[in-house]
Amino acid sequence: YGFYRATVLAALINALVLSVVTFFIFYKAWQRIQHPQPVAGLVIFIIAFFGIVFNGAIVYFLKAEKKDVNVRSAYWHMMEDFLGWIGVMIAGLVIIFTGWYIIDPLISILIGLIVLYGVWDILKEAVNILLEGVPAHIRLEEVIKEIKTIDKIKDVHDLHIWALDSSRISLSCHVSLPNMQL
Repeated sequence: YGFYRATVLAALINALVLSVVTFFIFYKAWQRIQHPQPVAGLVIFIIAFFGIVFNGAIVYFLKAEKKDVNVRSAYWHMMEDFLGWIGVMIAGLVIIFTGWYIIDPLISILIGLIVLYGVWDILKEAVNILLEGVPAHIRLEEVIKEIKTIDKIKDVHDLHIWALDSSRISLSCHVSLPNMQL
């Protein structure tokens, strides 16, 4: 079947990297909660503005193509950056007006939880494809029922349905026809 699964493998690796990076962010945020550090609110606010503009544009364009698991993985990678910049901007504003430095790690944790929520579906789909599981939207019973509506097919058995990637689905089965002789 060629290298159709290469993009799925890339999505799995990207999702795993995102997960590891997110847990590292949790670790660093916990350290900053325990030992708050002064942060230059105005500087991070200005830098965050540019991060939001650039990452926001990429997220916007990737959102239109979210059918492919690899594109969704890239989308969540960029979404983590985009949300991170929004969090940095919010933290910068809060720090400028209140001096409350703990907001920075708290926002980091919130963003990490959002990213892990999005990455979970990518991990499930990529593993399901790589292990040749039945795609989540397909019901074997309905496929069997539909095949049996074809003229002269009496029975269906040894039905296997799996995905090669996010858009290519394969099926194999045995069908029984009337007056079959072995």
